[in-house]
Amino acid sequence: MGLTKYSLILFGFITSSVCLMCLEGSDCEKEASCEECSGVACTRITSFNLEDNKEVALTCIPYDTRTFGRAHLEEAGCRRVGDRQICVCYSGDYCNSAKASFISLIMLGLLLLNL
Repeated sequence: MGLTKYSLILFGFITSSVCLMCLEGSDCEKEASCEECSGVACTRITSFNLEDNKEVALTCIPYDTRTFGRAHLEEAGCRRVGDRQICVCYSGDYCNSAKASFISLIMLGLLLLNL
């Protein structure tokens, strides 16, 4: 029983250090429709074109992009491309982050049940 507790704690630390939890969806504040995703980076794309249906799109850059060298990945930070601003972050929470992951909450609940 004690080994299970420690393995859950270890798994939680490993999981949180490997993945970056991000929000995924469009116009989260307006529609409250965003979910979570995990990946190597988070993105936030803001459209300044009034004809677009959505103003802000959020998503993850998948883990598979790690197979490319760092030089092939998008640079961290924000830049303007046409009528859009694209922000990419590999750490921190300035462009798109989820406060807590659902999996982490489940693991915390299981840990508390085993205490």
